[in-house]
Amino acid sequence: MEYKQLKKILGIDLLETKPDNQKQYHFFEFQGENSAIKSLIQKIWITLSIKLSRYIRKNKLYVYFVYPSMHKPVAIFENNTPASDYFFNNIVYKSNHKLLNHLKQMYMRILGIHPDIGGGVILESEIHQVTSILKQGVGHLDTENLSCLCVCTSNPVYLVFKPDSLNPDFAVHIEKNPNDDKLSFRKQIYRSLPDNTAAPIGYVERNAECFFIEEGVPGKPWFRIANRLKDNNFKKELASSSKDVLLKFQHAISEIEGRTEVIYIKQELISAYSEYNEYNISSSQLTVIIDDLISKLDFDSKVIAYSQHGDFCINNLLIGSDLKNIVIIDFEDFGKIDVPLFDEFSLALSFYMFSENEGWEYLSKILKYFIEDRIVEFQLDENEVDALFFIHLFRKMGKWSQNRQDFKIWLEEILQLFLLNINSS
Repeated sequence: MEYKQLKKILGIDLLETKPDNQKQYHFFEFQGENSAIKSLIQKIWITLSIKLSRYIRKNKLYVYFVYPSMHKPVAIFENNTPASDYFFNNIVYKSNHKLLNHLKQMYMRILGIHPDIGGGVILESEIHQVTSILKQGVGHLDTENLSCLCVCTSNPVYLVFKPDSLNPDFAVHIEKNPNDDKLSFRKQIYRSLPDNTAAPIGYVERNAECFFIEEGVPGKPWFRIANRLKDNNFKKELASSSKDVLLKFQHAISEIEGRTEVIYIKQELISAYSEYNEYNISSSQLTVIIDDLISKLDFDSKVIAYSQHGDFCINNLLIGSDLKNIVIIDFEDFGKIDVPLFDEFSLALSFYMFSENEGWEYLSKILKYFIEDRIVEFQLDENEVDALFFIHLFRKMGKWSQNRQDFKIWLEEILQLFLLNINSS
């Protein structure tokens, strides 16, 4: 097994490119096809081997467990640390059956390994050298006994914990497009929204890569509240809170940028459709509908432009216990698009994704809830709103989704629903 994704996340691929680097690593995987008894014996053997290796070698070994599988990791963390405590409290899936959760906790206390763990890796160096990155970026920081949890998103996030912390103290991201303007803007956003964004610290360059460091924030990620979204009251309250946070976020951006630029909707639709056609095969039905919509839009039909988060959805919100304290995360796509309603559409579609209802009638209600105030604010007519929704789908189904094929397939289903609605109206 090569575990290419894990090697990249852990930073092992960078270590391997250095011929003089002698750091060692060892992967271990708990085979899912094994019987419960074989799996139990395997986990006991791994636990004892780790303890024995630490005793014999004397030097520190870094042991990271991988959840839920080695081939599709969601999280990687150090066991028996604040990082693992945070993982079990905020990330690992919990069943609605309290007895099952209790049995898993007993299993973990006895073996020291959670039963849902898929495997792990033993390293002689820390994950992606995160401690040294922090030391370089933060300055006067006691790096003794820091622990790390990696959340394996499309751009992995390394959460770092001090010895007694319940929530992450720092978050480290790989920054693909670092620039001083972006950092300055993040600082301005934080000054405007200190309760809803993380405080940015700065960039650090290491091993031909750039890392962005920000302070850690509290809150639960989307997968810990997914089951609660089946509760209509909870969903309504979360929708209201997230809509309010998005509005505050956009007002902050508007004040910083000044709202001096405009988007010409007709030209933007043509450009977005062109990008869509670069990565997809357009149906004759879609071509006819887009040509018809373009003919209906005035050449000078325009709307005020301002930077969008780019991926404002439930997945990129950390939710407080009272649903009021919501923190916006993952600014990787921030500023790449400045078309109004883009973030509203993203948020609406993420709520639709987690609903048990399907079909255009239900989706249109969700869309209306998130965009109706903005339609009035920007004085948009029906054709302009349709064009902005097409622009959103085309941009998301273009270059952005090339490494997100499952999401792209889902967006194609949304596009087909929209087309059916247009044909029937």
